[in-house]
Amino acid sequence: LEESDEANPFLFFTESTKCYLFEAKGEIDSAYYYAKLAYAGLPNNTIHVANFVKFAMQKKDRRSIINAANELNESQSPVNWQNIITAYIDVVGSGNEKLMKLSDQAVKLFPKNKNFLILRKLAYTNQLNIQKGASFASEAAFHYNNKNYEKASSFYLKAIEEDPWESSYYENAANSFYQSKQYGNAILYSSKVIYEMNPGTGKSEYLHGISKISIGDLNGGCEFINKAIDLNYKQAEIIRQKFCKN
Repeated sequence: LEESDEANPFLFFTESTKCYLFEAKGEIDSAYYYAKLAYAGLPNNTIHVANFVKFAMQKKDRRSIINAANELNESQSPVNWQNIITAYIDVVGSGNEKLMKLSDQAVKLFPKNKNFLILRKLAYTNQLNIQKGASFASEAAFHYNNKNYEKASSFYLKAIEEDPWESSYYENAANSFYQSKQYGNAILYSSKVIYEMNPGTGKSEYLHGISKISIGDLNGGCEFINKAIDLNYKQAEIIRQKFCKN
């Protein structure tokens, strides 16, 4: 390895391979040492980043992870962003101001990558609140399936209070409001997803559209039905055929 390093030292292949060898020998401190050297030498290389992050998380090396996060703007790789933000969440937990801003930035930078929506949620919301939100959502689904839509919507709102970055809770709340003919609330909660979360599934656009149609805003409703179709939300086509032929 030392001899091969002279051929092209700028790839940091030697350091990366030493990392693997020391890991195989169970010498984690040495493995991390060479992983850090490889990462420092070529910080945009996805393999070097992945190795560095893996050992940094094992060693709980908060300072190194935060420094890596501060340098993320130099990378256009979604894999590198994902790995480093994951490590950042691991060492600082939710609610950290810099981490939250970084997760917001990642969502804007990679809008089609849904993994960053999950990471943003974890950056903003701790696990206990996520679990409480899921419990309320389960109760809401029970009431929805029993056609008790008002009660379902009330439990989805409780889920939102606990986990405000889970877009499905807003969508399901909007659907429950729609089913109970509370179209204004359906529009309110679906618009929250469309304009602030943008998961790109088309469901919120569909709910927004049918709610607008239900209050007589045919043009506005059909605009969002067409957006839902563009996002491949199948049910929207039925509504377009019925209300939006013109």
